[in-house]
This record gives sequence, C-alpha cells and structure tokens, in this order.
Amino acid sequence: MSAHRGTLAIVSEATEAEIERAQAAVRAARTKVGALKRSVLENIAANMPEKVEAIAKRSAHKQPDVTRELGKERIDEMRADLAAEAKRLGDEFIGAIDEIDWPRAESSYSRVEARHIHSALFAKFRGRVSGPTDILARYGYFKTNAYHRDIPQTLPQELYTESDFNELAAALTELGREESGLDDARAADHKAAVNELWGD
Repeated sequence: MSAHRGTLAIVSEATEAEIERAQAAVRAARTKVGALKRSVLENIAANMPEKVEAIAKRSAHKQPDVTRELGKERIDEMRADLAAEAKRLGDEFIGAIDEIDWPRAESSYSRVEARHIHSALFAKFRGRVSGPTDILARYGYFKTNAYHRDIPQTLPQELYTESDFNELAAALTELGREESGLDDARAADHKAAVNELWGD
C-alpha cells in the first residue's frame, strides 16, 4: 500500500467513525422524540375529561336558566355524553401521532418551541373537536332565540395546556441538531475523500 493510500484509509476511517457516532446520536434522539410524542398525546387524552367538563361548566354558568331547566337528571345525562365524547377525542389525539406535522429544527441554530407544537396540533384538529359544544347545543345551550343557536367552535387549545409541550420541544430541537451534525459529518467525509484523491 502506498503512503497516499494509507493516508486516505486513515482519513476515511476517521470520518466514517464520526458518521457512525452521529448516526447513533440521531437514532437515540429519534427514539426519545417518539416516546415524548406519545407521552404528550396520552397526557392530552388523560386530561381530556377535565378539559371538556370545564367547557361544559362555563356554559352552564353563562346560561343558568338553561341549566336550571334541564334539572339534575338531564344534567347527569349530558355529562355522561360529554365524558364519552372526551374519551373519543382523547383516542383521536393518540391515534393521530403519525398524522401530525410535527415541527422540526431545520438547522443547528433553529429552535422548536411549545407554540410550534401547538400550531401543529391546531392545524391537525381545527374543526374536528366540536363534539363538546355540539352536545351542549343538543341539550339546549347557545340558543339566541326560538329559531337560532349561536354555537361556538371548540378550539384545539381548549383541550390541552401548551406548557406541557416544553420537554418535547427541547427533544425536537436536539433531534434537529443531531441531524445537522450527521449532515456535517457526511459532508466532511466527502470533502476529505475528494481532497485526498486530489492530492491536497
């Protein structure tokens, strides 16, 4: 083996080792992000009954005449319907884990924040979480006159707490940095190989 080929082999081994290290870091970061995505959605599902109940109670206080007219038995029926809807919504959030356009850190300098995760959830679920207010309307709430109901749209952010996304946001940021590091390692490997072959 010539001295030139020996040097090329050493350089190649060094850059390939760096690529392998970067690949391992990316795999670990992806595993962590995957687990945190599921944890975030499972937490949303677990807290969904409380969030839906809060929406209903606000309406009950805003329209006390309707609440009184319903009476205890009908209120209990309504709350059971709301609990079932909360379970359905929670399952829908968990089931959408691979359908959500999760934010990415596009470079080692960019950062994913909790608000970016909210934006992703908002984009996915806007217009799809009206079940709670639809149920309330069915029981007589939101009636503006005998012929019209002004039913408010339930917004996705009413069903979760944005600050719960901080850990996932940090993990997504770290994943972006590790992926950028892998890109850099591959670029360094290509550059070193070309330089050695060129005799630089």
